[in-house]
Amino acid sequence: MGCIVGVVNRSLTAFIGFLLVLLLAAAYAAWWLGPGVVKLALDESRRNQPYYLLHLGEQGVQGDQYTARFTSLVQAEEGRLLWRGNLERLLEGRLKDEWPDLLLFQMARGGDLVQVITSPEYRQLTAERTLLLLGAPLPPLDLTQSTTLILWLQQTDDPEDGAADQALNRVTANLAQYSASVVWDTPLDVLAGQAQWDHLTLLSFPDEATAQQWFREPASQTERTLATTDMQRQAWLLLQASYLQ
Repeated sequence: MGCIVGVVNRSLTAFIGFLLVLLLAAAYAAWWLGPGVVKLALDESRRNQPYYLLHLGEQGVQGDQYTARFTSLVQAEEGRLLWRGNLERLLEGRLKDEWPDLLLFQMARGGDLVQVITSPEYRQLTAERTLLLLGAPLPPLDLTQSTTLILWLQQTDDPEDGAADQALNRVTANLAQYSASVVWDTPLDVLAGQAQWDHLTLLSFPDEATAQQWFREPASQTERTLATTDMQRQAWLLLQASYLQ
């Protein structure tokens, strides 16, 4: 009997040790890759379906060279550049929300983006850059006619409670008066960077003056304030397209 108990104890100890190794491995992966990348890698519906990457980064003397190298990494995994934009001004938000350069990529599968982010080439390329990578499962509308846009980044209390949709309906109720439209509205995964955005809305306007008029108009401000009372944080960025696929 003592031998049997000893064998059982050793087996139980080995099993518990195995579980601890798995937990430590999972914790290390979450720390090294970030929870957003781990979530993408494990979510079959996103891993095997088309996926979109919004890259927000800084500019500099090597900005174009960096963009070309990053785009090559994405293209090597069957991705393509859809749109590129520049920040005209931060309409509302914090200083750290000022991202001068924005790139939008389409991936054939979310899993391909995991391959990009886990590659040594990506780690080397981004090691000394400040950037924010936002992943999205839903596609934008055709952006080829969109030259002036307002990007609305949102951090909601609960991404699953539908608050973002309710806020969208109120905030955009008068868009038609300005010949403007919603060209992208999607939940988000933060894949890299220090932020907790969980929803994105992109609005297209005929020109910069019209965009600013809509944003500053008293009725727009009132609806925006009422609709976003329960949001933890938001940022509004006025953009100009510099590349359209």
